[in-house]
Amino acid sequence: MKLFPAILAFAAAVACGGGGTTSPATVDPAVGHYALQSVGGKPLPALVSQTSTQTTTITFGSMDIHSSGTVVFSYDETISTSGTSSVRTNNAQGTWARSANVLEFQNVVLNGGVTITVNVAESAGGITLSGQAFNEVGGDFFYQKTK
Repeated sequence: MKLFPAILAFAAAVACGGGGTTSPATVDPAVGHYALQSVGGKPLPALVSQTSTQTTTITFGSMDIHSSGTVVFSYDETISTSGTSSVRTNNAQGTWARSANVLEFQNVVLNGGVTITVNVAESAGGITLSGQAFNEVGGDFFYQKTK
């Protein structure tokens, strides 16, 4: 009978997997869903271009930074010409990494064709994206984290 408690102790140790503790993996604070708030400092809808015959307004945008290392963002432009409006959705996707505590976007492809350079600045309120492609549209894009 003295053997029985020893067998129970051994069975309990095997069932517990060796007694080590596990903890959830740390998720980067940048991971999440973001909503576009402003373009070039103008809140949405942001008028970014106007001529005598055409206006371009950015009306919506979102960004998702995934824990898998991918980033996807998009924005909608409403283009109005002589009373007729159309909406064009622009999409970009790439990868992200954190280097020396700085968030970086890499290999970002816009609308399935052109690779663009994206400068990323984090703040307590969200993330600002800038670079030549953003300047051509209307200025820095500011995204606020929603979840």
